[in-house]
Amino acid sequence: MIVERTECAACKGTAFTSIARIDSREIVACQNCGFQFAKKFDTDTINKSYQNEYYPSPDAPRMDEWNLKNTEVWQSLCNDVTGAAPSVSSLLDIGAGTGGFLMEFQKKIPLAKLNAVESSSNAREFVSNKIPAVQFFTDLPSSEEFDVISLLQTMEHLEEPDLLCKKIFTALNTGGLFLLTVPNTAFLKHLWKKKENTLCYGNPTHLQFFGTRPLEKMLRDAGFKRITRIVKMEKGNAAFSRRFIQYLARFFGVSSELRYIAFKS
Repeated sequence: MIVERTECAACKGTAFTSIARIDSREIVACQNCGFQFAKKFDTDTINKSYQNEYYPSPDAPRMDEWNLKNTEVWQSLCNDVTGAAPSVSSLLDIGAGTGGFLMEFQKKIPLAKLNAVESSSNAREFVSNKIPAVQFFTDLPSSEEFDVISLLQTMEHLEEPDLLCKKIFTALNTGGLFLLTVPNTAFLKHLWKKKENTLCYGNPTHLQFFGTRPLEKMLRDAGFKRITRIVKMEKGNAAFSRRFIQYLARFFGVSSELRYIAFKS
């Protein structure tokens, strides 16, 4: 099915400039705020990509391989949460995927109640086998229920990210924390690589393309007031020089990923 958007999710503008046509997607930039998104796309093509590339079966080896490859990333994100909110009794991970973040969070805070939203039945089965205690939701509750809600490399896949941010604000407990990561349109590699060859634009399931300003506006419009972009030197096994370069890229806003924490105060 062909879907065509008529307004910008960040500012509700209706005038756009076309910047790329990649696979089934027509990618535009809002002339008012600069936010980039897929104005026109084919949902059938996107659904096939999800099935083939992400979660082909509940026992696909690539799912364990993905979790192992990204263990240090999940641990870093857990530290971001516990550093900002030491006391967490409940967490909801939206777009839980292979459950890597949930697994590491369980190790970090064993008594926290873990919840998830995940559209893929194969991924849900995989996560349930790994963490039987996880409770799955089909949608967010319309009242305060969670201390932490995480949305990791997921918002770029959504048709209406602004509406989800508002739902997340509602579902968080007062004082609750929203952890968000998205690909960064200001990533330096985008300057010399064709858009279709980058992880940000080239992924056929990506519908939204975030920079700092539109993303922070979307969070403010949802009700968040304490919004912090995470900039830090990572720990881990990587060489110091690599970690320092990553830190500089984050500091200047040109890293591959934008990472935010926002509080419901």
